[in-house]
Amino acid sequence: MVLPLGPYHPALKEPERFSLIVEGETIRKAYLRIGFVHRGVEKAAEGRTYLRDIFLLERVCGICSTHHAWTFVEAVEKLLSIDIPKRALYLRTLIAELERIHSHSLWLGLVGYWMGFETMFMWVWSLRETILDLLEEATGNRVHKSFVTIGGVRKDIDDAKLKKMSLKVGEFSKQIENVIETAMSSDLFVERTRNIGVYTLDQARKYVTVGPVRRAAGDPYDIRKIEPYGAYGDLEFETITSDRGDVYSLVLCRLKELIESARIISQITEKTPSGNPVPSKYFMGTVPAGESYARTEAPRGELFYYVISNNTHSPYRVKIRTPTLPNIQLAAILLEGAALSDLPLIVTSIDPCFSCMDRVQVYNQSDGTVKVLSLEDFTKKRGASSW
Repeated sequence: MVLPLGPYHPALKEPERFSLIVEGETIRKAYLRIGFVHRGVEKAAEGRTYLRDIFLLERVCGICSTHHAWTFVEAVEKLLSIDIPKRALYLRTLIAELERIHSHSLWLGLVGYWMGFETMFMWVWSLRETILDLLEEATGNRVHKSFVTIGGVRKDIDDAKLKKMSLKVGEFSKQIENVIETAMSSDLFVERTRNIGVYTLDQARKYVTVGPVRRAAGDPYDIRKIEPYGAYGDLEFETITSDRGDVYSLVLCRLKELIESARIISQITEKTPSGNPVPSKYFMGTVPAGESYARTEAPRGELFYYVISNNTHSPYRVKIRTPTLPNIQLAAILLEGAALSDLPLIVTSIDPCFSCMDRVQVYNQSDGTVKVLSLEDFTKKRGASSW
């Protein structure tokens, strides 16, 4: 029988729809339909100035907002051919790594919740509050940090705060080591994650997966190493991988990445150079005609921005590829042969963010053409109803 799941379901934190062909309690085939939380952010970016777009694009995803702002800004800075103060690069990297710890901690809590290991959920989310407090102290905000700007950062972080961050993150790292030790020795954790949602390295590459999903299958694919940006070229850290792809490996990889992020932050607080990282005035001018791209290693994986400028105050085109878009295709494959009760755990294991992934295209059945709807199409009933 065909079992519809979503777009609104307690197992889904955001609206999305799965059509499941089930035989008893076993999923034989899974079809994914996206687009239920499409917001038209890319189109909206074309109608705003570059400075205002930073605040818009931060809201593509609340969990990794700094990475969205940074990736867009880096693409614009390439078009402007400007040099960024080294202190600003270090501070951007610092906030990005704090954000990675925040994102991974949130995900680990959700995995614990869906496997019935609520102790892990409460434990990790309690530790996560320390990181959110540090983000708020450094930037003024816990979620949308509004820290990165064209040419640098919006505010400096003094050396006293950097030292405090190093101490707090060091304590966090020790506590995460206790979580790893406890989780790995728990029969409940092992039984609910090992050999669940199994995939191979070939499958991970076939579906062009990114981030921890790819690294958990054995491929050390990390933009911080492949194409260093920010301060990553000056820092020492390990790319965490595993030799088998399943929920167990994904949890272990992200737990170890928390420790590596803490190690990176410790180095940043020691190596951050002096200087003024804040531009003398915010960029309000035009960007010369051209095109550029930038990519960063967001918590979920490679985040890609493509920007076309046309010598005006607003971009002609902004194209975003978020990590969930390639990873969700693998999730549909992982569901085949899985127990229906494992669906929330398997879907959560890839750390999906549907609201940053969703895109909308409309297919005209009469002539076979495909169209991306504009704001005008949405606001005019006749235009929208004809598609």
